Amino acid sequence: MALPRTRESGVGLEQHLARSRLSAARLDQEAPDDTHRLSTDGLTVDHIAGKLLSLIDWA
Repeated sequence: MALPRTRESGVGLEQHLARSRLSAARLDQEAPDDTHRLSTDGLTVDHIAGKLLSLIDWA
């Protein structure tokens, strides 16, 4: 999957990044304390899946 900067440009990129910032702020304020958030920047789908499996003690 392409990163937003490589599949979006110009106004589309800025809109995407703005929505992402709003979503992150909402999660910071409203997510329960036991909610896990993973940084996925630069990671492959397999790497992200491995991290998720570790979080739920499945791997």
